[in-house]
Amino acid sequence: MTRPALILCLDGCGPEYLDASDTPNMDTMAKAGWKTNGHAVFPTVTNVNNTSILTGTFPAIHGITSNFFFDAGLGLGVYMESAEYIQTPTVFERLRKQGLSSAFLTSKEKLRTLLSRGAVVSISAENPPAWLVHLIGPPPDIYSVEVNLWLMEASLAVMGNYPDVAFAYVSTTDYVMHTYPCDHSESQRHLHEIDKLLGRFVNQFGDCDIAITADHGINAKTIGLNPAKILMDVGIDAEVVPVIKDRHIVHHGNCAGAAYVHLRQIENLSGAQQCLEEVSEIDTVLTRQEAVVEHHLYPDRIGDLVLLADSQTVFGEFPSARTEVKVRSHGSLHEAIVPIIGYGSRLSTARPYYSKELVNILLPPGGTG
Repeated sequence: MTRPALILCLDGCGPEYLDASDTPNMDTMAKAGWKTNGHAVFPTVTNVNNTSILTGTFPAIHGITSNFFFDAGLGLGVYMESAEYIQTPTVFERLRKQGLSSAFLTSKEKLRTLLSRGAVVSISAENPPAWLVHLIGPPPDIYSVEVNLWLMEASLAVMGNYPDVAFAYVSTTDYVMHTYPCDHSESQRHLHEIDKLLGRFVNQFGDCDIAITADHGINAKTIGLNPAKILMDVGIDAEVVPVIKDRHIVHHGNCAGAAYVHLRQIENLSGAQQCLEEVSEIDTVLTRQEAVVEHHLYPDRIGDLVLLADSQTVFGEFPSARTEVKVRSHGSLHEAIVPIIGYGSRLSTARPYYSKELVNILLPPGGTG
């Protein structure tokens, strides 16, 4: 590989955010290359889609089906934040086998511990190394606009200090998108400042290949459903896990547009499905096998039923079966459309349908493009 490659994943950045913001460097890159709307994989949450992008595969292959995994057999849940849960090599591991160096930078420590296996350098804004803090200063609070700007500065510093890095993956956090709509001044400032730093990256490294995308979009939600309470009202006991369930709850409150239903008694499957299909705010109720086939999911890490909400509804652990909410969130198919920008010779003819295809275009298995 003679030129560096970068994938920038703007967490939560649906196409409307780029459309509403002043991003002259991205616009220039799109004109020199291309820009399209692609698709995230389902469920549209951070762990799932970052893993898909970095492995080039669906959840059925890599095994990450949400941010949180409930083991119904043991009756225990765990956050999927360790590389042990990923069942296929990441691009970092592929490159290392080819004798090439790579870097992973992310705002969230959970992504670093999940996905950095094989990267020569891996850094999160939540737990940065002392040398980087000394160089660019301490990171701002994780719940801020500025943390993503610090992350972009960090990517410039890392690439400058590790000149042999052939590939870098930078993943921001979606606090801004959860907090502000696309026409808000803070949203626009956020992307404008990221764009300026991206321009510095191009100026610093010149002949390079860059892909820009998102792991999911965001929608405003006004209705909250608690499927466990809905089912309990008809005598069915279940553990329900919103696919967004996470340690970082300030900006979304663990409210997601999709959920996994683990029934205490599997003989209640047809009754539970019928009950939930009668709820108008639920778009689709799938059995485990239907979800595996339709959405390429790993069967052992989803529920007996998979719920997909309409565009205004989230599932959560609310005190009542149905409640009014005011939250911006994701997880459903309504947040699956994401922007994709391709810049550089290796991306010159690509028009991927899924964002997960980018890594195999830039860095095909067995080769470096």
